[in-house]
Amino acid sequence: FVWRHDGEPLGALLADMWLPSDNLIAEELLREVDVAANAHAGSLEGGTALERAWLRGIGVDPATVTLADGSGLSQYDRFTPRALVGVLLHDWRGPGRAAVLAALPIAGVRGDLRNAMRGTPAEGQVYAKTGSMSHVRGLAGYVTTRTRGTLVFALSIDDWIGSDADLAALRAAFCSRLAQS
Repeated sequence: FVWRHDGEPLGALLADMWLPSDNLIAEELLREVDVAANAHAGSLEGGTALERAWLRGIGVDPATVTLADGSGLSQYDRFTPRALVGVLLHDWRGPGRAAVLAALPIAGVRGDLRNAMRGTPAEGQVYAKTGSMSHVRGLAGYVTTRTRGTLVFALSIDDWIGSDADLAALRAAFCSRLAQS
C-alpha cells in the first residue's frame, strides 16, 4: 500500500446520514457499495444492481422496488411499505441492529424527529426515519410498545396535501397508538 485511509465505523456513518437526513451521503454510499464489490469506480447503476441482489437475498421481491438513486429523492424511486418492512426486519434480526438503532432518529430525542411526538406515548419509543417527496410522506422504523415488545412499521401517505402540522399530528397519533398497544 502506498496510502490507506480507514473511514468511520458504519454506525457512525449511518448516524451522519440519517440524523440530519443527509442525502449526499446516501448517494455516495450506494456508489461505494459498487466500489467495494467490484473494485472499480462506483456508479449508481452498479450500486442499485447490487442492492436489488441484496434485497432478493433477504426475501424482498426486487420487483416491488424501483431504485434510481441512493437518497430516494428521484421521482422514479419507489419502495412498497411491505418491502421496507422486510428490510427493517432484516436489520432488526441481524448483527447490525445496535448500529441501526444508534443511528436512527428518535421521536422527541434526536435527529429529524427530535421535535416530533413530544408529550405523547410515542416520545422516546419510536426509532424511525422520515421520508418525503412531492405529495408522498413516509415514516418507517421501530416502536417499543407497552405489552407487545418492538414492532416494525412503515407508514406511507400518498398524495399528501395537508399541512406539516397535520402530518405531524397524524404521525404522532399513529405511533402513540402503536406504543400504547
